[in-house]
Amino acid sequence: MTFGDLIRAIKSDLKKDPSIIFDYDWERLMSYKEFDIDRFEELLEIITGLKNNERFLSLPDFPVEKDENTFDWNIDKTPFYNGAKIGFGFSVFLPVFATTILHQSISAINFATLFSMVQMSFNHDNQHFLTYEEDKAITLSFIIEYLTFFVEDFDNPDNLLVKRSQKEYVEFFKKVHDLPWENDKVKDFEYSTFCVIVDAINNNEQSRRFITTLGHAVYYLIGCNALKEGRDRITCEDVVIGYLTVFKIILNDMRPLVYSLYDEEKWADENSWK
Repeated sequence: MTFGDLIRAIKSDLKKDPSIIFDYDWERLMSYKEFDIDRFEELLEIITGLKNNERFLSLPDFPVEKDENTFDWNIDKTPFYNGAKIGFGFSVFLPVFATTILHQSISAINFATLFSMVQMSFNHDNQHFLTYEEDKAITLSFIIEYLTFFVEDFDNPDNLLVKRSQKEYVEFFKKVHDLPWENDKVKDFEYSTFCVIVDAINNNEQSRRFITTLGHAVYYLIGCNALKEGRDRITCEDVVIGYLTVFKIILNDMRPLVYSLYDEEKWADENSWK
C-alpha cells in the first residue's frame, strides 16, 4: 500500500464513522490532565455537555447579519476602539493565516470576532437579527472593554474600569498583539481543545463559520487574561480562562449586562459618535 492509498483509506473510514475523529481528538485533549492545569476539569464539564446543549447548537441559526441598518460610527471618537485600531496596526488588513506566518498569536481579527460572540448571544435571546439600536448599544457600551480588562470576571458588579488615555490603550493592544505562546505544548493544548468543540457542533457551513469565529474570539480573550495576570507569555491556564469566558458569553443572556453598561443619554446626540 502506498502512502496515498493509506490517506484515502483513512478518509474513507472517517466518512463512514465520524466518531473516530471525536475519539482521537478527545484522547489527545485528555492527555493534558497529567499537567494539572488549573480549572481544566471545569472546562471539560462544559465541553462534555455541548452536544446536548440546545442553546449552543442553535447559536449558528442567528449569525451576525450585515445590512444597511448596521450601526456605523467614527472610531476616532471612541478612544478604546481607536486604541485597538492603532495598537493592532496593519494586521487588521491581513488574512487570517498571516498571523501564523508572522509568529503573532493575536490580531485585530480576534478583537473584532469578540463583538460577534456578544452579537450572536443577543440574536439568540431576541430570536431576531440585531436592530440598529441593539447594535449601537453593544458597540458603545463598555461590554467589550470589561471583557478586555476583566476577562472571565467581566460581569462582577464590583469591577470598575480604570480611566485610560489614548496612549495607554494603544500600548495595551500592542502588548496583546505581540504576546507569544509559552511553548508548543500550550499551543497544542489550545488546538486540541478547539478540535473537540468543533466535533460537538453540526457539520454544516453555517456552523463551521460560527465555530471559527468562536475560535478567533478565544484567542483575544486568552491574550487579555495573560496580561491581566501579569504574564508576558500565554499559558495553558490562559487558554482555559479564554474558553470559559467565551462560553460564559454565548451560553448566557448578555442583554441586561450590556444595557447596564450603556449610557444611552451620553450617546443620544449623533455628533457624539459620528
